Amino acid sequence: MDNDLRRLKTLCGGLFFVLLLLTVIIAMAICVVVSGTVIEMSDPGLVSDYLGVSSDRFVVIAGFGAVVMGVSLVVLVMMLNITNAIYREYSPFTIKNVKRLEVISLAYLLLPVIVSPMIYAVIGELTALEVIILSFSSVLMAAIFYCLSLVFRYGCWLQKESDETL
Repeated sequence: MDNDLRRLKTLCGGLFFVLLLLTVIIAMAICVVVSGTVIEMSDPGLVSDYLGVSSDRFVVIAGFGAVVMGVSLVVLVMMLNITNAIYREYSPFTIKNVKRLEVISLAYLLLPVIVSPMIYAVIGELTALEVIILSFSSVLMAAIFYCLSLVFRYGCWLQKESDETL
């Protein structure tokens, strides 16, 4: 058991730095997209003409990208906090980690609600099948992370029972 926990902590320690790098990259990408949008809105055509799209379409696409990257950033920060907590604490089963997994689940659940109207604004028309395809993977990820949060919640209870027994 101690060997497995040690391996988990080592893995989470390394994963922490990978997630930190990805978080910084996504945060920088959001800054680039937002600054490009601000430039485009202050001087229409400056960025969009270079990319060969209309100014309105560029703003919608950039907004779509910023929202998707924002949700990705939330997920990465939560995963960063989970890996850091597992690396530093006695047990991975804490209520904070349960809450973090629930936030990730909620982010994935809200993603299609936010993204579908933006895609509709860019494309102009979405069929029911396209909406289902766009939503399915996100809802599936939300369900997986929510189930994982329930497993962690149960692990918290077992950890508490074990600690009280000793």
